[in-house]
Amino acid sequence: MSLSDEKAPDGSAAIVYAAKNGGATTSSWGRLSLDFAASKNLSNHRFLGLWVHANGKGGILNVQ
Repeated sequence: MSLSDEKAPDGSAAIVYAAKNGGATTSSWGRLSLDFAASKNLSNHRFLGLWVHANGKGGILNVQ
């Protein structure tokens, strides 16, 4: 994970999480988590954004 040179659509900072499946199967998984020292009050924020740049090979993304 690293800070991206690209910006979110609203101009704010964005991070990059890149993963590559080097296995013999088309299935794989990855995990990204952010731990905060204290709870965050997000009630004044309307959205949580997720932008995906895929390779166009029909993969499935499951966000939980």
